[in-house]
Amino acid sequence: RSREPEAASLSLFVRKRTSSSTGRKHRLCAGHRHHSSMRKRRTILVVGDSFCDVNAGPLPRLPEWGRNVVSPERILAQPGGAALNVACNLQRLRGDTALYSGIGRDAFGDMLRVHLDSLGVRLIEADSDEDAPTGVCMVLSGPDDRAFCSHFGVSDAFDASALVADGAALLRRLGPCHVHCAGYFSCAALRKTLPRLLLAAREVGATTSLDTNNDASGQWGAVDGLWDVLLPLLDLFTPNELEACAVAGVPAGNVEAALARLSRQVNECL
Repeated sequence: RSREPEAASLSLFVRKRTSSSTGRKHRLCAGHRHHSSMRKRRTILVVGDSFCDVNAGPLPRLPEWGRNVVSPERILAQPGGAALNVACNLQRLRGDTALYSGIGRDAFGDMLRVHLDSLGVRLIEADSDEDAPTGVCMVLSGPDDRAFCSHFGVSDAFDASALVADGAALLRRLGPCHVHCAGYFSCAALRKTLPRLLLAAREVGATTSLDTNNDASGQWGAVDGLWDVLLPLLDLFTPNELEACAVAGVPAGNVEAALARLSRQVNECL
C-alpha cells in the first residue's frame, strides 16, 4: 500500500476537525486577515514502523528452493513501512509532519534518514538497542499478487515511553493537532504502550487514528487488546477492506457487516 489515499483522507479529517474547533475564533477575528494568514498550522505526529523495502519483479512465478528466478526489472531498495509512508505523503500534502519511529544504525537506516530529511519530515527516533537492525521487507511481485519476507528489527522493539514520560512532556512540546499510529502488527512493543499514548494525546487536545497493517499471526482484534481496549480510544480507524473484516471478526468480503460491528466500537471508520 502506497498510503497516498490514507494520507489524503487523514489530511482532510484533520482539516475538518481543526476548522470546526477553531471556527469561532476565526469568526471573531474575521477582520484581521494578517493574523489569520500568519496562524501556524499544527503538526501531525505519525507513530509507528519504518522499513526498507527490497522490491523484485514482476516475476513470472515464485522461486523454488535451489532455483533462481530472474527479475525482468532491477531490484530496488526503497523507503517503506506504513508509518513512514504515511508521514512522507502527509508532508507532501500539507507539510508540518513529524515521525516517531525506531530506525537502526545501519546502511538501510541511513537511507531512510536521508529520504525523510529530503522531504522535510521531522524524525524523532525512539530509544533502541544500538545493535538492532532496521526493519527490512523483501517484496516479490508477481502477475496477480505479492509475497513478502520480513525481519521487523527495531520496529518490533521500540515503544512510546519517550512520548508519554514526565507527564507527556515531549508530546506537549510537539503540540500535535493529530496523532496517527500505523503498522500496529509490525510493532510489538509499541502497541503495548499505545493506550497510554492515545490517552495522553487526548489530554493535549489532539485527535487520534490507527492503521493496523496485516497481521501475520491471524489473531487480529485479539492482539494486545486491539478490539476491547484500543479501538474505543480512537477518533478514526483506517483499515482496508481485508483488515476491517478480519478485525471485526466477519467473513472476508462482508464489508457492510464489518463496518456495522466497527461502528459500535470506534467513533469513525474510514
